[in-house]
Amino acid sequence: MFVSREQLVPGPAFRLLYEKVLVRLIGLFSELVGRITGQPAHSEEAILATFVLMGPLFIFQRAKGTVLHALNWPALDAPQLARVKALIVKQALHGLTAQ
Repeated sequence: MFVSREQLVPGPAFRLLYEKVLVRLIGLFSELVGRITGQPAHSEEAILATFVLMGPLFIFQRAKGTVLHALNWPALDAPQLARVKALIVKQALHGLTAQ
């Protein structure tokens, strides 16, 4: 909740959170995206694509109850999680290679 709050309404801790955690995460993902798309890792295009790819991951964290209810799943167990991961990877690769 702390991280979510700091991202939604940045407070005094946001800068530290960004510099110590988020910049590394963004850098890692944008490096991968850049390799796949042929863009420099720190380009606006690679960073923007990184955030677009990260979006689906957040729905399962921040709206888990809605997801489970809509799918009539009792929990996000290993088989369901495997399906989710496979679909995210499939869509991500399709989207990145379609550019």
